[in-house]
Amino acid sequence: SIAMYLRAVPDGHWTLRNEPVVSATGFSYEWSLSGVNLGDWASYLHGKGQKIDFKGITIVRLKDGKIAYQANYYDTQALGRQAGW
Repeated sequence: SIAMYLRAVPDGHWTLRNEPVVSATGFSYEWSLSGVNLGDWASYLHGKGQKIDFKGITIVRLKDGKIAYQANYYDTQALGRQAGW
């Protein structure tokens, strides 16, 4: 979740990598997150001052002008390698 990321990487920097793709039923966009991992992501990943920088994509579907579905996909292998999983 975003809250978990902000706790784990308080200096985190989110970057939009390309223009969003927009349609009548939703939108998607590619992003990257970077910063220094200082907190816990989960019980198996503890912050030890590792620098992280990974990419992802968010897909959003709309219904009646509201978000009906959202999914975030990101490079867990890159994150794990950088964070020391």
